[in-house]
Amino acid sequence: MKYKDPSGHIAIIDDAVIVLILAGGAAYTASAAWLNSKEGQRAVQNTVVVIIDGVSYMGNALGFVINDVISWGQAAIHSAKAGDGVSEHTKRSGSKKRTNDKHTNLRPGRDSEKKKLNPHWKPRNG
Repeated sequence: MKYKDPSGHIAIIDDAVIVLILAGGAAYTASAAWLNSKEGQRAVQNTVVVIIDGVSYMGNALGFVINDVISWGQAAIHSAKAGDGVSEHTKRSGSKKRTNDKHTNLRPGRDSEKKKLNPHWKPRNG
């Protein structure tokens, strides 16, 4: 290959590295000069203001969310302490008379003989 230097390295890679270093230095110099100009200073100040406003907005939004979560939790705790919670599938004791013996015991207001009473049925104990 004719692109190798006497030390055995490929000469194109060395040239490419040098070009990249020079381009980076030129970009740094141009950006430093622009940042020191009035337009650059104004752009930096505007960028800082936008960042501060964004952080403040996000902080306020997060504060509202935290307050909502705290108030929801306090309401849930207050409701649980007051006994306002919903009880799932429970009967209140004594709210309804048990009717286990509806086929063997006479109901109030009926004749003494039930026509549906089977002579082989026995009353339940308990």
